[in-house]
Amino acid sequence: MTEQEFKSLVIPFKNLLYFVAQKVLNDQHEAEDVVQETYLKAWKTRSKLADIKNLKAWLCTVTRNLAIDRSKQINKNRSLHAQEETYTEMRFSSEDEAVQKKVNKIFELLKQLPEIQATCFSLREADRLTYKEIASIVQLKESSVKVNVFRARKKLKALFLKQEKHFKYG
Repeated sequence: MTEQEFKSLVIPFKNLLYFVAQKVLNDQHEAEDVVQETYLKAWKTRSKLADIKNLKAWLCTVTRNLAIDRSKQINKNRSLHAQEETYTEMRFSSEDEAVQKKVNKIFELLKQLPEIQATCFSLREADRLTYKEIASIVQLKESSVKVNVFRARKKLKALFLKQEKHFKYG
């Protein structure tokens, strides 16, 4: 496999892989490093990539596992050095200010959900992955992914309506 073929195969998943890493690590730079590690691992196994049935799911699984390993290492180092945690926020850009406000509100509300619900919901709604693809990424049964997406939608709707009511009636 040539370098150009490899790039055309894996680069389209860059944003998705970043999202997966960001969801685990909550750190922009660490997530970028994990995506690079994923590409390196994929490059080293490029001769076997053609045998992989679902490359997207495989890349997401590799990214998630590398991010979890990185997170464990970071937490270990933090406990040893008692460093402060830093978090970055996901960004979404839109020309329409009203749309931008609603999207930002949803990102804020997602932080209130259990991590697995937020992850399943985001992969389904933002990245348009199938339940089967999400199940292989988060290592749950497909039915559990459906339940988590349903619960996330329900909880987000309730939180969103509660906020709207609060702003309306103050």
